[in-house]
Amino acid sequence: MRLVFGLVLVLGLGLAGVAVYMARNYITAYQYALDAERENSARVIETTKIYVAANKLKYGQILTEEDVELVIFPTESLPDGVFTDLAILFPEDGENSKNTRRIILRAIEPREPLLSVKMTNPGQSGGITTQLEAGMRAFAIRVDVTSGVSGFLRPDDRVDVYWTGRTRDGAGQFIEVTKLISSNIRLIAIDQIADSGSS
Repeated sequence: MRLVFGLVLVLGLGLAGVAVYMARNYITAYQYALDAERENSARVIETTKIYVAANKLKYGQILTEEDVELVIFPTESLPDGVFTDLAILFPEDGENSKNTRRIILRAIEPREPLLSVKMTNPGQSGGITTQLEAGMRAFAIRVDVTSGVSGFLRPDDRVDVYWTGRTRDGAGQFIEVTKLISSNIRLIAIDQIADSGSS
């Protein structure tokens, strides 16, 4: 009888020891996770106030103060060309507002940051000349459904320009030829659409 009692006592102490060991491991893991969570929540993310679109802005639209709103944005994720100062976004020029207005060059969705590349400089025209680099010119080329790839080309696509015509060969006979005029040309506009975001 004493032997059975002794075995039960040893078995009980063993089970109790295992339970204490497992509980200690569980509490340690919980404490570690709690400390890690406190450390993450204590980390401060630096923010900056920037101007975003208050509503959808379309190509060619004149930007007004009603179209923008100020929001908080993570500083480390700021894109280039954002506006943090309303005076820079809408500079004052006395009574002549045409010298300071900005025109939208690409469609901007609501809550999207306003970027300098998506609008003209103050007072600048909103035509296709604003999309040309210094010293560059735009030329119009007549196309049909086939050469225009059935309407799938959009502004900002790149194309190669070929000339097809007749010329004389060495024997004086007319022959059909196709020559590459220039390659990798950027399209500024299709028909009267210069907005690359248009459908």
